[in-house]
Amino acid sequence: MNVDMTPYSRFRVGVIIPAGGTGSRFGHTQPKQFLELAGKPVLIRTCQAFLDLETVQTVVIAVPAGYRAYTAELIRTRIDPENRLRVLMTDGGLTRQESVQAGLKVLPDEIDMVLVHDAARPLVDRETILRCLDGAARFGATIAAIQVSDTLKHVRDDGSIASTVDRRHIWQAQTPQAARRTLLEQAFATAALTNFSGTDEASLLEAAGIPVRVVKGSEHNRKITLPEDLQMAEALLMQRRRS
Repeated sequence: MNVDMTPYSRFRVGVIIPAGGTGSRFGHTQPKQFLELAGKPVLIRTCQAFLDLETVQTVVIAVPAGYRAYTAELIRTRIDPENRLRVLMTDGGLTRQESVQAGLKVLPDEIDMVLVHDAARPLVDRETILRCLDGAARFGATIAAIQVSDTLKHVRDDGSIASTVDRRHIWQAQTPQAARRTLLEQAFATAALTNFSGTDEASLLEAAGIPVRVVKGSEHNRKITLPEDLQMAEALLMQRRRS
């Protein structure tokens, strides 16, 4: 019998997918996470990336107000019955922070490692997910990120350049962002006490004094924000199928 000796094998893993946004910047009547990407809704593709991993026990989707029944129908019809049992839903909040906290509250008690992943990053690959899990198991908390390659400028309000930013230590944050559950709950509790609002889970952990490590993300792990991003994702999917 093969025994999984990876660092994360002793953890019970849950995933929270904050999908509470309305996608107003996308300019579509329907939230972008429900749009079709190569014949399958973006949200379903995102969920499936995690359901394909046996180490993931539960996936919680925090859905936008008014879309709970619609999301339930997608889960029923677009995810196979065996995996469907691993998917839970909760109402999302007005912010990402509220949605993730809502997801934390409905994760089963036995879950002790949490991955948080953007609903609109459907091309996340297995290797990136496992690197995040491995890092969180070793160090407590990690995020996927890619090192910035373009030259960065610090620009004044009037549009003039103030300085060129040293990019050697600048990384672009992605998801998944992974943490041991106790650390993530500690970060949310600290944020509540200090009235801190963060843009991602790493910022909450940082504000609580909890170190966060970076692991290698992927150039393909892009967030769908604008219509052209959806077109790019379709092209990347076709490329992945050909390779």
